[in-house]
Amino acid sequence: MYSLVLPVYNEERSVEAIVTEYHAALSSLPYAFEIVAVDDCSSDTSAEILERLPVRLIRNDVNYGYGKSLKNGIAAARFDHIIITDSDNTYPA
Repeated sequence: MYSLVLPVYNEERSVEAIVTEYHAALSSLPYAFEIVAVDDCSSDTSAEILERLPVRLIRNDVNYGYGKSLKNGIAAARFDHIIITDSDNTYPA
């Protein structure tokens, strides 16, 4: 069982593709999983995009930065095994 933590800050151009790619990759495995997306007070449409995707969305009330967003996502994770990645399409699933 895995929790993928995805910090997001103004990534409207890439976040849907990232979530779709990771969801497909995780769905192919025989384990339960969740994707926890942490919107770090984005000023673009990232949060609105995330609302329609298969993620558990956490919204920071202010821009805390990458590290705090990771910590918030890890704290909210339901599973013990944590995967982290970026939402800017840096790392392929």
